[in-house]
Amino acid sequence: MDNKRNRTMWGISLFIIGIASILNAFSSLSGIELPDILVRCVGVITIVALPVLVYSSIKILKNSKS
Repeated sequence: MDNKRNRTMWGISLFIIGIASILNAFSSLSGIELPDILVRCVGVITIVALPVLVYSSIKILKNSKS
């Protein structure tokens, strides 16, 4: 049960970071100016999702070696 929760957290946080990266890259490449509040919100969401990704990755690795 715990492994399923860690994999779900890992998948969701990876998806969030991926969408944020694609959004930033697409807007930069196409020259679209995103509103400042959107850029800041995406940054905050990424900052929150990154430690969750690291935590769940470490838990998955520890559980797979046990």
